[in-house]
Amino acid sequence: MKISFQNNPLIPGEQRVVLHTGKRLSYDDFLDHAASSTLLSKTDCIAVLDCAARWLGISAGRGREADLGPLGRSRLGMKGKFKAAPERLENSDVQMSMSWILPNTLKKTVAKVAD
Repeated sequence: MKISFQNNPLIPGEQRVVLHTGKRLSYDDFLDHAASSTLLSKTDCIAVLDCAARWLGISAGRGREADLGPLGRSRLGMKGKFKAAPERLENSDVQMSMSWILPNTLKKTVAKVAD
């Protein structure tokens, strides 16, 4: 990982920190890791992740954040340009995003590995 600073376009005269990460690991990389380090098969791992993805979608659709314990919790965001509230969230003018609030234990793991 590499950290750099850049001018903050939202607050003139101030800088913000930018985190640059390396190669993105794939879904298959995770499945291989999970299957080799647990008693679960790849099929079991896929089933658990599919269930978690549905849970996140259902929770977000109901306007709720989902707590996934040691992974953290979700936060749904959306933005768009439209004159009135969109009738449906799947409207092409609406951009949805989901971010994560990391628990302290996960933050500590990241910091420890990054040293």
